[in-house]
Amino acid sequence: SANASSLQFDPTSGFEGNVLFDYISTDNLGNIGNMATFTIPVTSTAPTADNKVSSSISASSSATAIPSLSGSDNDGSISSYRISSIPSASQGILYLCNPSCAAVTVGQSISTADAGNLQFDPVSTATGYVATFNYVAIDNTGKLSNQATFNIPITGGSPLPVEIITFNANLVSPVVNLDWTTSSEVNSDYFEVERSVDGNPFTTIGKLDAAGYSVRSLNYQLVDANPLSGTNYYRLKVVDLDGSVKYFNDIATIKIGGLGNGIKVYPVPTDNILNVDLMMSKDESIELSVYSLTGQQLMNQTFILIPGLNKLTTSLSSLPSGVYELRVVGDDLNEVKRIIKND
Repeated sequence: SANASSLQFDPTSGFEGNVLFDYISTDNLGNIGNMATFTIPVTSTAPTADNKVSSSISASSSATAIPSLSGSDNDGSISSYRISSIPSASQGILYLCNPSCAAVTVGQSISTADAGNLQFDPVSTATGYVATFNYVAIDNTGKLSNQATFNIPITGGSPLPVEIITFNANLVSPVVNLDWTTSSEVNSDYFEVERSVDGNPFTTIGKLDAAGYSVRSLNYQLVDANPLSGTNYYRLKVVDLDGSVKYFNDIATIKIGGLGNGIKVYPVPTDNILNVDLMMSKDESIELSVYSLTGQQLMNQTFILIPGLNKLTTSLSSLPSGVYELRVVGDDLNEVKRIIKND
C-alpha cells in the first residue's frame, strides 16, 4: 500500500485513447477484494503550422527555391503537410522538385522530406505583388494544424504601385468615411480619392501618402466631410513614384438624401464575425451572400430589415482565410464589398 501512489504510465508515441488495467486489493488477513478497473485517458494536442515569408523573387526569374514548410507538435511529431490553396495562375506556378519538378495542386500531400523542395516560378509579365498559398501540418496521430499562410514577394519588371483588396465608403451622417486596405505596395507614392455626383466628372477630394514598399496588409482612411446630395461615386487612384497611375476597379457609392440606403461592413480584416450596418428607408427583405473571387457562392442568408439602422452579424468560421466578395441585394440595394478572413 505504501507504493500505491507511486505508479507512472508512459504512453507509446502516437497512441491516443483509453488505457485500462485491472487490480485487486488484499487485506491484512489475506482476504481478496473485488477486481477494479483503472482507466487512463491518453490525449494529444493538435500540431502548429508556421506562417512564412520568403525573400523577394524577381518577376524575371525562373523557378526559385523558397523556404521550407515548417511546424511543431508538442506531444508528437509532424508526419506531413497538405497544400490547401495555391497562388493564382496569373501570379505564377508553385512546384515540388525532387529532383524533377511538377506543379503543386490543392490538397496535395507534402512529406517532411520534401518540405524544403518547393519552388515558385513567377509570371515574367506580372508586376510587383505578393504570391500567397496556404498549408496545414499533420502530426503522427493524423491531427490537423491551423492553416498557415506562405507569402512570396515578387519584384521587378514594371511593378504596379499597390495591390488593393478593399475599398469602402460608409455614410456616418453628415460625413462619408472612406477606407481601403492594401496587401502589398511597391514604389507607391500617394493615394487620391475622387468623387463624382450623379454621373458628373470625377474630382479629387483628398490625398494620402502611401507606404512606398510593404509586404503586409495596411489600412488607410479618409473622410469626405462635405458629400453632395444625390448619388456620390468614389474611386481610388494610386500614383507610383515614377508618376504612373492606377485606378482600383471597384467604385463605392453612397446616396445622400431621398430614399438612399447606407451600408457599413466591419471589421476588415476579420477573424470570424463580420458586422454589416444598413440604414434603410423602408421595410425590405435583403439577401447577404459571400462569394469567392471566382464567383462561387459560399454562404447565403436572408434578413428582414426595418426603416432606420439595422445591425446584422454573420459568422465566417466555415471559410478558410482569404479574400471574398460580400454581396448585399434587395429591392433598392445592390452592394458588393470585398472582405478579408484571417486565420
